[in-house]
Order: sequence, then structure tokens, then C-alpha cells
Amino acid sequence: MRRAVLVVGVLVATLLLGGAGFVVSRSPALISVGAGEVASKQKSAVFAIADRTIRQVRYDDRATLLYTFTLRNDAWYDVQVKGLSAEKVEQTLLKVKGLTDAEGSSSFKLGAGEERSVVLRVVMTDCEHLSARASSLIESVRLRVTGLAGMDHEIALALPEELRTGSAREMFCPFATAKSRPPG
Repeated sequence: MRRAVLVVGVLVATLLLGGAGFVVSRSPALISVGAGEVASKQKSAVFAIADRTIRQVRYDDRATLLYTFTLRNDAWYDVQVKGLSAEKVEQTLLKVKGLTDAEGSSSFKLGAGEERSVVLRVVMTDCEHLSARASSLIESVRLRVTGLAGMDHEIALALPEELRTGSAREMFCPFATAKSRPPG
């Protein structure tokens, strides 16, 4: 009888520890909510195509686009945002440079259920390498975060709107030459 109780106890402990390990290793649930806002001099317009919302921004060579949106922690525990990870594929016209909270810190804590305004910095560059009809689109960014038990994660955060810009015509692309741009 003692042996049966011991075996059952060991099985229950194993299941509980395994379940706890699964919960701790899950990536934190960070989401962007609401509409974003372009907080710099670039002109922009928002339009919808089916279930996608796209923010078209006028290209301004070598200018920094500041895109503000709300980040929410949908997890039941606190999450430490540690900044951006390198993108797997870098866009030609839109180069993601950083994500900070409203105070300018790239590392900040989000409590369970907490929301915070964040700013995504994007530099518009390299129009001289694309034809005037080309475009770039950013749908998400990769965040480095720390979740439960201090475990580090890298998560893809979908933006509330897809950021899009088109390559400027020659007169608005100051570094373009007859040989730098492909035909078309």
C-alpha cells in the first residue's frame, strides 16, 4: 500500500513539474492594440483591404518615422521588454531602428494586463536602389522579452497597422543616379 501511494505521489509530482515547465517556457502574450499614429512630419493615410489595415506613409529620404501605438501584456504575469531583435529580412525602404516606451527607454516592464504607449523608430532609406514604383511593408517586429522565471524569449509582435511606403521618384530621391536604380 505504501508503495502504491509513493508511486502515485511521484507521478503527480512529475505531472505538476512538467506542467509548470510548460507554463514557464511559453512565450509571453504581448499584443498591439488600437490604431497607431505617425508622430513625425511625414504625411500618412490609413486604409483597409479586407481584414488588413495599412498606413501608407509618404517617403522622405533619410528621415526617421516615429510610429506610436499601444502595447498590452495579455499574460497573467509581468513581462520585461528588452528591445528589438534583428529582423530576419530587412526591408529596403524601411529600416527598423528601435522600440522605446514614451519615456525613451528600450527596456521596460509591463505588468499583467498593463498597457503602455510605445514608439517604433523607422528610418526611410535606400530609394536609390529601387525603381520609383517599388514599395516596402512592415507588418511586425521581433521583440526580446523576459517572462516567467526569468526565461528569455523572442516574439513576433504584429503591428496594429501595416506600415507601407513607396519608393520616391527621382526628384525626391537625392542619391539616385542613372545607374543606381533598376529600370521600371
